[in-house]
Formats: sequence, C-alpha cells, structure tokens
Amino acid sequence: GGILLVGLASVWGSDSGAGGKGEPVSLVLLGMALSVAGQVVQAAQVVAEEWLLKEVDLPGLQIVGFEGLWGLLLMSVAAFPLLYCLPGSDHGHLENDLDALAMLRSSGSLEM
Repeated sequence: GGILLVGLASVWGSDSGAGGKGEPVSLVLLGMALSVAGQVVQAAQVVAEEWLLKEVDLPGLQIVGFEGLWGLLLMSVAAFPLLYCLPGSDHGHLENDLDALAMLRSSGSLEM
C-alpha cells in the first residue's frame, strides 16, 4: 500500500504532470508498473531458490546453474528475437545478434 501512495503522490502531486519535469503521466505509471513487476519477479526467484534449497534439497551450485540455463533459454527464445524484430539503428534492428557474433569472431581480443 505504501509504494502505491508514494507513486500516486508523485503523479498527482505536481501541477506540471509527473514530478514537475513534464514527463507524460502514462510513462511514469508505466515505469512504476515495471518497477513493481521487477520486484515481484525478484521475490518469486528468492522464494523458488529457498524452496529448492530446503524442500528439494538441491546443492546451491546446481541451483545457480539452473538459473543460468533458464536465463539463456529466455534470452534465446524471447529477448533476442524481440530485439531483432524491433526497428532500430543497428542495420534496421534494435539489436542485431548475428552481426554482433560476426564482430566477435573477427576480433581476436574480444573473442577471448
């Protein structure tokens, strides 16, 4: 409840919109929603780690390995394709992963 009150005060408490800086209220609300969503995801990760450590009795390093595997999977399946499809300044894409891999292969110092 407290974070909601502080967020609403920052949106509605100023005459010029969001915080007196002229940002659109919709962007401020989006930022607040993303912050809360990030906190929920972090809390779920901590609860899942605790459950895996205590109830399932997995070793800590195995849990860290699973976290890395899930991160790689989510980035490969969701984030990288989305960034490639969004328009941007990297040869028409927001992020061109194939181009980045080609640059890494062509630079010996970056490859290490």
